[in-house]
Amino acid sequence: MATSVTKRRFCQRYNSSYNQEIVFEFTLNKGRVERVVLHEKASTLKDAVVVEKIKRSLLIWRVSPSTTGKVILTLHIHV
Repeated sequence: MATSVTKRRFCQRYNSSYNQEIVFEFTLNKGRVERVVLHEKASTLKDAVVVEKIKRSLLIWRVSPSTTGKVILTLHIHV
């Protein structure tokens, strides 16, 4: 959850009616995220800094060790 300061800075950088979408595809192998790829055509969010931060967060995310497969993750960002 974003703190109020973080949210305020985000709103100042963009506008208060910010509404974007970002789509990632990645694989899960034994509970670990691998090969995170941004779907550029499907994503309306183009801010490279935000994209990279989300990508790094996905790479350190851990799920059940028995979880394996392909994931398509769509994030809708509304501020």
